[in-house]
Formats: sequence, structure tokens, C-alpha cells
Amino acid sequence: MASLADLREGQRAIIKSLDNEITAPKLLEMGFMPGTAVQMFKKAPLGCPLCFVFEDKYQVSLRTSEARSIGIEFE
Repeated sequence: MASLADLREGQRAIIKSLDNEITAPKLLEMGFMPGTAVQMFKKAPLGCPLCFVFEDKYQVSLRTSEARSIGIEFE
């Protein structure tokens, strides 16, 4: 399964799963819920952190390692 870390800038996807039980509660509180549409907004020059936009309303940044634990389905 693809992960959020696989998205390119401007690409959209639907969150399907949170695969790390340790970080899942934190990610849920930040809005990374299964079924939510998310878009890759920007990557830092060295690839970490990654910035995502939810429903064109707000931006959230994650470490690449955290983004790899979020399963997605491409739109």
C-alpha cells in the first residue's frame, strides 16, 4: 500500500489507514483520519518535514517517518 510519503507536491489522496499504533492517537488528533482527503503541499529541501493540506482549509507538517505510517489510496 502507498503512504503519504509517496505523494508528490500537488498530488491528492484519501487516507486509508494508520499503521503505527504508537503515533496513531497523535495523528488522529491532528486530523489524519481514514476517509479524509489530503494533498501534499510542500516538501522541505532535504525531504523532511512534509506539509499537507486538508480540504483546502489548514496545513499540517509531519516527519517523513510519520507520513510513511499513513496508508493512502490515490485519487
